[in-house]
Amino acid sequence: MESRPVWYYVRNGQRVGPVTEEVIAGLVRAGELSAEVPVWAPGLSDWTPAEQVLDLAAGSPPPAPTEPPPEPWPLAPPVGPPPAGPQRRPWVRYWARSIDLTALSLVGQTLLRPFGLPEGSALLEADQGLLLLEAALMVGWLLAAEAALLALAGTTPGKALLQVRVERLDGGRPTFLQALRRTLRVFVVGLGLFLPILSQVCMVVAWQRLRLFGVTWWDQADGLRVVHRPIGFGRAMLAAALLFWLSWLTFGPLPE
Repeated sequence: MESRPVWYYVRNGQRVGPVTEEVIAGLVRAGELSAEVPVWAPGLSDWTPAEQVLDLAAGSPPPAPTEPPPEPWPLAPPVGPPPAGPQRRPWVRYWARSIDLTALSLVGQTLLRPFGLPEGSALLEADQGLLLLEAALMVGWLLAAEAALLALAGTTPGKALLQVRVERLDGGRPTFLQALRRTLRVFVVGLGLFLPILSQVCMVVAWQRLRLFGVTWWDQADGLRVVHRPIGFGRAMLAAALLFWLSWLTFGPLPE
């Protein structure tokens, strides 16, 4: 006999339900949901990965409904204790990304140097085809490097310094594909492909959405969250000094 529809799950950052356990199990078996998808039913204190509480192969009797489900993140914290401190910190995210882009660009330039691509003042006289090739290789490197770091550690050098992590709703690290999709969406929607004016407009729109709703589109689209922890004065000063040093290495001293 089919169970009662008392289960809720999170999809694309939104609560879906109530549905039966069989529906969730079917979606997992069909590959439309991960076995780690956050679910909730009366009797559970918070959202919990489906594989921990449901028999995804056969199904088990759900508890009787007694209370409304909690809202999914960002309106309610996911599994585990909520982090301390404010969580809507667009400027912290901006400076963390600035450090990452500068540092990873330096590494990318070092990796591309053996191929003889133009750099520094030679860029002003380089062939347009070479410039486009170098730009494409650099963008590909930035996307892949950030995605790999997020999948391996849940953070990047700039984010780690400023106490920022990117997590799934259940608190785990994003997969490489999740991280790659997120990084690509940030590049296109959040940074406007680095195009003048468009980039500034995109950043303002993203800032407004984060301020109003507490989540960016690229995080909500893949069921991810950004967690901030207290930074402290020392880390803030170290981040400022590091960004200045990396920028000096990238652009060199000002001409006299």
